[in-house]
Amino acid sequence: MDRELEELQNPDNWDNEQIEVRQPVKNPRSVVSIAFQADDFRRVSRYAREHGMKISEFIRAAALEKTHRAASQVSISSSRSMTGLTSGDYTATISRVSRYETTLEPGGVTGRLS
Repeated sequence: MDRELEELQNPDNWDNEQIEVRQPVKNPRSVVSIAFQADDFRRVSRYAREHGMKISEFIRAAALEKTHRAASQVSISSSRSMTGLTSGDYTATISRVSRYETTLEPGGVTGRLS
């Protein structure tokens, strides 16, 4: 194996005539390291396993669900101040948003009005 690795790393063995050019990834990812207390990690990993998800899938989906909810709340308060909604309109808007359900699934977060 060491000999094979040496051969691969030797520039004299590289095929420079047929270089492969690829387009950059359209939506690059960022990798994040998260520290958990042992008990918290067990809870997170158990939940992910019980729902057929990888731990990273679950953490990503939970974080995105949280930011989605936060964005919805900001949207309500800013739309009220920008559009001059009356108190009754504001209540109706809150009611519609409170009926919006998000669901954590193996494929990600889904949402719908209930």
